[in-house]
Amino acid sequence: MRFFSKPGDSRYALILRALIVCTTFVCLITLAWRSTPIVNVIYAADRYYIAYGITLYFAILLVRTLRYIMFVGGELELVKKHLAYKEHSTAQGIHAPAPADSLVREVYDALKRHGGNHNHDEILDIVYDTLDRKVAHVAQHAKTLIHLGFIGTLVGIMMALTEADLTSLFQPNANVGAILDAVIGGMKVAIGTSIVGIVAKIWIDHLGIILEEGSHHLANNIVKMELLDETQSEFPLS
Repeated sequence: MRFFSKPGDSRYALILRALIVCTTFVCLITLAWRSTPIVNVIYAADRYYIAYGITLYFAILLVRTLRYIMFVGGELELVKKHLAYKEHSTAQGIHAPAPADSLVREVYDALKRHGGNHNHDEILDIVYDTLDRKVAHVAQHAKTLIHLGFIGTLVGIMMALTEADLTSLFQPNANVGAILDAVIGGMKVAIGTSIVGIVAKIWIDHLGIILEEGSHHLANNIVKMELLDETQSEFPLS
């Protein structure tokens, strides 16, 4: 029930949702590959390896996005432990262990550098600035997939226009079959690379939504944890 009511507030919920998204897309692509020749046609017709390049870029981005989700999930569990400790303890500061490379420690180091007490918005800005350095902007990278697909579309159209000698259609004994083959080959590249880019972006976008929700919960929990101890001037981490 917690998975449906609060889908982004725990590490396991984030990872489970990411696995569901990846499994769904893998099943759909496998079904398309087995039921129709479209997948084989897309890559077989791509003589300039644009679809392969998009797929490689997508694979790298997919791995990075999954790593970001796991990182945010781990930080979320760490912050929840600190938050539970502060809510049930009268001692000031964070006394539970925080790894040196954790987001929690970086946020509190940033708060110490700014000095003094902070309101909700100031803490939230510091949290998001720190989080942005840890988690790259997945949505912006995902747009590159569409751009690569559009480049493939233009290349396919250029192939169709340059390899097909359309002027020969007005000559006697024109080889209409060869001209049509050239046009169809170029259009296969144009449409195929667009399909690969669009599907890859949709996949990354769904994972990006999960990452965004997890980051939102993480930032709010860090702010809540800090506001529980507004009068504190130091942030002990042991």
